[in-house]
Amino acid sequence: MEFIFKDEAFKFETLRPAGFAGDADADIGEVIVTTARIPEGDEDAWTAAWKATAERTAMRGEDSLEAGDPVSAREAFLRASSYYRSAEFYRRQDPLNDPLFLDACADAASN
Repeated sequence: MEFIFKDEAFKFETLRPAGFAGDADADIGEVIVTTARIPEGDEDAWTAAWKATAERTAMRGEDSLEAGDPVSAREAFLRASSYYRSAEFYRRQDPLNDPLFLDACADAASN
């Protein structure tokens, strides 16, 4: 598994969430697991992998809220919002007509 992609854009966009780990906007383990699922240069896989991580993390936030733990919920929702942002990054050519972009935005807005 390569943590950092050979593709310069993918490399840079992976370093962004990895860098957020210091401020708890991401978890380095979640970043590594997510990037391991993305084939080199595959923008659709990028979107799908980050969206899946965002959804799992948002669900952890919901579970924490349900369990009466607002601090853990807040932390999970913060990470999820960062992952949703990563998911939509390569969907910017025609975002208003891109169902993957619109779906990721709708998911982020609901959390």
